[in-house]
Amino acid sequence: MKLIVSLTLFLMLSSTAAGLKCQTSSGLQPCASDDQLCATIAHTNVLGNERSRIHQTCMLPAVCRVPSHTFSLSFGREKAAAAVRCCNTDGCNSQTVSYPDMTENSLQCFTCSGTVCNQTVQCVGAEDRCFHESFRDNTFVNRGCMSANMCDVRNQKAIKGVLLGVAIDLIPKLDITAIECCASSFCNSAVSVTVTLSVVPVLLGLVALVIY
Repeated sequence: MKLIVSLTLFLMLSSTAAGLKCQTSSGLQPCASDDQLCATIAHTNVLGNERSRIHQTCMLPAVCRVPSHTFSLSFGREKAAAAVRCCNTDGCNSQTVSYPDMTENSLQCFTCSGTVCNQTVQCVGAEDRCFHESFRDNTFVNRGCMSANMCDVRNQKAIKGVLLGVAIDLIPKLDITAIECCASSFCNSAVSVTVTLSVVPVLLGLVALVIY
């Protein structure tokens, strides 16, 4: 039975028709590539005030590993989450998606402020991992909370584009060279690196680009 369900899910997400057309803010639009799916995304960003919006778009396969899931990330003073629902027929992303849970949970992690990474952040919602990620051979680092489905360096660029509600090409060209995730409070202090500049201000700057 598990095999049948897995195969059904795989076929649903991989055998999309060429040139899907998805709902967007400009109406029904063709996707840029044949492998993209349609998606409805409920974004919530918290930086002082909570801001939420629904976004309909074509989506990269890296984000649509399962039909419905939530990405969540907390670092510094920023908290961002996105509930994503993917589908594979023309115009199918007109469905309603509930906003992600941003309630505080029991996990706490270290985070960065400037070049210092010994401050703490309270994790929320689906965030069940502390993380430490490095960019450009440790020239930039970041720490905080994230959901387990973000602990994959290969998909970070696409996922963060979704999570922060901006176009993927606006994500700065900071290649993530390593990411470490762990599942207990403050466990992300174990990785020892030379910190020369925190990436937190860069990511916070992206939030200002979100159009509500």
